[in-house]
Amino acid sequence: MFRLERLLEVAGVHVRKLEWILGPYLYGTAINTVVRLLDRQGRSLLDVGGGQGEPMAVLNKKHNFRLTVNADVLLTQLEESRKMGTHDQHVLCGGQRLPFQRKSFDIVLCLETIEHLEKEDGFSLLSNLEEIARKQVILSMPVGEKIPSEGRDPPWRHSSSWYPADLRKLGYEVRGKGFPNIKGYLLVASTNKFLSLLGCLLYPVASPFVYFFPDKAGGMVGIKYLDKNSPGSGENEN
Repeated sequence: MFRLERLLEVAGVHVRKLEWILGPYLYGTAINTVVRLLDRQGRSLLDVGGGQGEPMAVLNKKHNFRLTVNADVLLTQLEESRKMGTHDQHVLCGGQRLPFQRKSFDIVLCLETIEHLEKEDGFSLLSNLEEIARKQVILSMPVGEKIPSEGRDPPWRHSSSWYPADLRKLGYEVRGKGFPNIKGYLLVASTNKFLSLLGCLLYPVASPFVYFFPDKAGGMVGIKYLDKNSPGSGENEN
């Protein structure tokens, strides 16, 4: 039994790595959506909650940035990002108020981060991101009820639930990704290694089907164009 669990754990690690390799080419996944809708004229990017830097490792292959900065609350994550060489600079800071000047970056990226804040703090962070960005703010987060937090350390706990309507009210275009709620995120987050592996395999499959229907999705990507001349602004939405 122990050997089977170990095999499932190892398989899950490799599947997650494979997801980052294939994700940019799988229509409707979060990283695919970010790659396609990223403003090609943007030359500087602030990655809020950038962690170990996996998304930037992908974006650096697709885009020529002059400056990228990883701002994260965890020093261990920043150290891993520095080892991977995904960002030019690394800043240790909390997310509620960021130490960056107004309109200091073309693009601000914030993936799978806001749900770790209380809802009021999340809205404050969104306002701060929009102050910092010149052209675009790009977000991703789960849709709906937060994942159970039992056994999770504070930085990894989900403290708020978000819906497409929350972002649309703020002027974001919203795209769906993955299976809805229990069939997607909860499977991926399951402590059962088999269910977690199954969730990782199935989650991207649904992305093309829920792309224009984020209310039916397990997660969402939000894009706000602060510069109306940005390429991709006004993509058709159902």
